[in-house]
Amino acid sequence: MGMLLGISSVEAKVTLPSIISDNMVLQAQTKVCIWGKATPGENISVAPSWNEKSISTTAGKDGRWRVYISTPKASDNHSLTVKGENVITIRNVLIGEVWLCTGQSNMEFPVAHDPKVKWKTGMLGEAEVMKDADYPEIRLFHVEHQLAHEKEQDDCTGKWVVCSPENIRDFSAVGFVFGKKLHNELGVPVGLIQSTWGGTHAESWTSMEVMKDEKNRKCHFVSVITLGKPDGRAYSFRGEIEGELLYEPKGKDGFGYDPYFYVAEYGKSLAEMPEIKNRISHRANALKKLEKELDRVLAD
Repeated sequence: MGMLLGISSVEAKVTLPSIISDNMVLQAQTKVCIWGKATPGENISVAPSWNEKSISTTAGKDGRWRVYISTPKASDNHSLTVKGENVITIRNVLIGEVWLCTGQSNMEFPVAHDPKVKWKTGMLGEAEVMKDADYPEIRLFHVEHQLAHEKEQDDCTGKWVVCSPENIRDFSAVGFVFGKKLHNELGVPVGLIQSTWGGTHAESWTSMEVMKDEKNRKCHFVSVITLGKPDGRAYSFRGEIEGELLYEPKGKDGFGYDPYFYVAEYGKSLAEMPEIKNRISHRANALKKLEKELDRVLAD
């Protein structure tokens, strides 16, 4: 039967995605989704340690299944048992606050400095941060970079780990600081899921269905462009200058944190500023599009 279905005897066993595993944190006082794969038509039961009753379902024709379970108040020392042809027990489960830490480079910058990777500069006072990084009730899940060309995926590469000086080294600095503050102030377990990828385009986070829809082809998928004044102020616009103060510059040259999309003053395009244009020559294709957009806005 397994051969006819194209599923080996090993693959036919109940399997769970990596995010449903030992050391995980589930959101308190809500309904959470537990999902996986099994043999089509296989009966699956999910039994949480905090509930005397198990929840049952049947795997679909594609082998996928899912159930929703209610969670209690924030607490620790829980387990979750999934039973089909085989039995999987998830141990050391916490119930508390679960947060997704996602975005580009600002969220991806790690806690610790890595001399082998130039952009991984680490936090200021990294040594002191490491001294205060043992939090058994803070759990970390770092999603590895993985492309999904066709559709959303059921699984990813990663694992839940307990927060410790070693485990936070490559974890999001912003995520860690936020999670620690949340844990200390609320006094509940905290789960942090980091899914970040610096420098990615907006289209990369947009479903193919949206991109292919005729009515959406008129949409302008362009990030906010930032203009820097000589006095260090930064303004952003999307189609027109809004004049909103964003942040003070941090660069030595006065062009701000990221010099790629800055100009020195209104009324000049990047083409008129070779010293800036040379610095972004490696982004030539993006530069051409931004120059046209910038010149159009400045001409209005």
